[in-house]
Amino acid sequence: MRSSNTGARQTPGSQAQDTAFAGLNPVQLTFGILYTTIIQGQDTTRPKKAKPAWNWEVRMKVRELLLKKGTRIISLRMNETVERAARMLREENVGALVVKDVCNSEGDTIVGMFSERDFLRAVVDKGPAILKQPVSRLMTPKVIACNSRDDISHAVALFNKHQIRHLPVIDDSALIGVISIRDIVAVSELVAA
Repeated sequence: MRSSNTGARQTPGSQAQDTAFAGLNPVQLTFGILYTTIIQGQDTTRPKKAKPAWNWEVRMKVRELLLKKGTRIISLRMNETVERAARMLREENVGALVVKDVCNSEGDTIVGMFSERDFLRAVVDKGPAILKQPVSRLMTPKVIACNSRDDISHAVALFNKHQIRHLPVIDDSALIGVISIRDIVAVSELVAA
């Protein structure tokens, strides 16, 4: 005859596991902007929201990040070839380029972004002939941007929401820099140290 047990099911060694983790503190892990606490040795069906050890994402502004990394902007004109864009990505060791218009009077207008991802997809889909095409045929025309007064947390939210890794920084219709998720990771490591 079985007796009903409403408590947790004990398996061989689970009591030893409970005592092995006794006295250990919960481990806090950070995934993007979601903070969750994982408590070792316990079954948690709903992750608990934990407060971060520091709140630098909210306090730090994009302008501060630009001051740390520099404001050098790697760009090219929309009529340049994909081959030229790919060479620039490699030479400058960057993951994306700002694509600007070709008109001399308004030559600083951003018309798109060209990333390593755009290049790779085009070569795989269309072959090496794509190298002679203008970059305007492959660029991402919808530019997601932030401004220098935004918190880093806003930039992180944009990266996550739009699944992008580079954000132009635009103040008063002028491009003043580009930040990447890599820049934010580098600053977070400095803050954590």
